[in-house]
Amino acid sequence: MTAHTFSFFKFSDGNYLSIIIEARKVKSQNYNIFTGILHTYPIMYIAVDERNTILSRASIYKDQLYMYPVKLSKPENGGLLLADMLHTMNDQTVYPTWYNTLWANCTSTIAYHINQISPGRLPSFSWQFTLGCYAGELALEAALLNTKLPLDQARKKYYITKRSQEVGYVPNYSQLIRQ
Repeated sequence: MTAHTFSFFKFSDGNYLSIIIEARKVKSQNYNIFTGILHTYPIMYIAVDERNTILSRASIYKDQLYMYPVKLSKPENGGLLLADMLHTMNDQTVYPTWYNTLWANCTSTIAYHINQISPGRLPSFSWQFTLGCYAGELALEAALLNTKLPLDQARKKYYITKRSQEVGYVPNYSQLIRQ
């Protein structure tokens, strides 16, 4: 089972930005986890409105989505994390790096950025980085999730696919899916 991990950042005006990290494919390529181990795909950062990220994955692709609240070790770390990701995104235009299914994927790259801000918060490597469907378990173990619920209950509470489909494309989408 595979999964895709991405980050959301809330701004003071109530808007949310999503940062997605993934393999950049050319039109004729399909993603393959095995060729993803080789230098097949450059890594790509995408900054997009949260509503577009979640709604397309929930309504078009029918992905199963969970939105876990994150516990920051310091309040300013959210802004520092976003700045670090945007800096890396900008650097990619000059110094591209390669996606790797095992070592440089969506989950492990987010973990790298977290450790840039809070050194040692996550292990340098975990098998859960490779199998993103276990990222929630790793985040809970590392006290990154702002919940005391066991993972099975947290998954039920923070499951947003159906809510996203019901809410639809409305201006206050981000607030409604969090209710």
